Amino acid sequence: VAFAKDPYRLLYYAEGPATVVTVAQAHRSKNVWLANNGKIDASTTADMPTQRLVSVLPLAIADVRDEVGMVGLASGISAGAVTLFDEVGSVEVVELEPATAEAAALFLPWNRDVLHDPRVHLVFDDGRNHLLRQPEGRYDVIVSEPSNPWITGVSNLFTAEFFAMAHTRLRPGGVWSQWVQLYGMDDEDVRTLLATFSDAFAHVEVWGAAEDADLVVLGRDRPFDWDPERLASLFERPILRRALSEIAIDGPGDLLAYRRLDDAAVRRLAEGAPRNTDDNLRIEYRAPRNLHRGTTLDNNALLDRYQVLPLAVVGEDVGLLAATARGYLRREEDDLAVDAFVRAALAVPADDPRREAWLMDAFHAWLGEDTIEASLRAVAEHRFVAEEVAPLLADQAAASSSDADGP
Repeated sequence: VAFAKDPYRLLYYAEGPATVVTVAQAHRSKNVWLANNGKIDASTTADMPTQRLVSVLPLAIADVRDEVGMVGLASGISAGAVTLFDEVGSVEVVELEPATAEAAALFLPWNRDVLHDPRVHLVFDDGRNHLLRQPEGRYDVIVSEPSNPWITGVSNLFTAEFFAMAHTRLRPGGVWSQWVQLYGMDDEDVRTLLATFSDAFAHVEVWGAAEDADLVVLGRDRPFDWDPERLASLFERPILRRALSEIAIDGPGDLLAYRRLDDAAVRRLAEGAPRNTDDNLRIEYRAPRNLHRGTTLDNNALLDRYQVLPLAVVGEDVGLLAATARGYLRREEDDLAVDAFVRAALAVPADDPRREAWLMDAFHAWLGEDTIEASLRAVAEHRFVAEEVAPLLADQAAASSSDADGP
């Protein structure tokens, strides 16, 4: 009782036809969470970055944003993030469990009272069957937010057959956004999911999310044409800027720091991985063996091996590259921050004051490495950081000494 009940105040409980829906609030943190059959699927703290980014990212890159489909309602926060875009004309949310709609009313401060938005249409149905009955090319964006692909009833939303069918429900240029978690599965499961997803889409990207415990995986039939102007335009919308700021994303650099893998990196990582199919349901039967193991660090290490700086996105905007470096620092990705600061500094003339500032930032990020391995790697890759910074430090020391001596 002390573990399972005492820390929370029960706000809602219903035994629906598909799941048992619970909403509670933690006494200490005031976090409000929603659970299906005891598994937390939404919250107002740790899950917020994923709940917002799973909707904002596909809408940010989509060429057309008129008709949006969403699989899963949960707290309604992700659906509410869709309505941040005025261009959206219709949002169709497919939810299996009717009790979830009642529970979502307890999240009004975070979901923008989404079920009363006239653009939002809630359909109680199985997500896969509903999409199967839709005409091809109906949606501009589809957001699929059920996580935990080993759960019966959810696992068939992560198979090769489902992704292949679902892709055809997008219009040309449309974007699919998929929530994938990094816990409760090992690195082979992650490779399998990314390989299975990438088979269905010509172009795929992977973005990070909540506390590096989740991913947002994007797929479409054409390249992702991110550029500084497109990223900056998101923060020119006051309501969207506020929503992103609430999850510690205050500018394009902060957002770009969440981008982990481009299409080429995804395919290198997934090469040779077995696929998850309707026939083998590999993830449903394999992943539970890791359910109580701490696999998140290993899975992030796998992604880190393939992650590179978003130089193609940044282009010649070295200021954005430096802002991305600061975004990496906020995410405690010091080695990427060092690399980004150095590249930004070396891209400007030696007499540009930004060069000195960014080299110093790189140097301090380098000193912030918290493991011997990371520090050695940073030294090996950026030995010239110290060489470039040493004269600056010497000048600062001389100036300080001169000030102390006085006239």
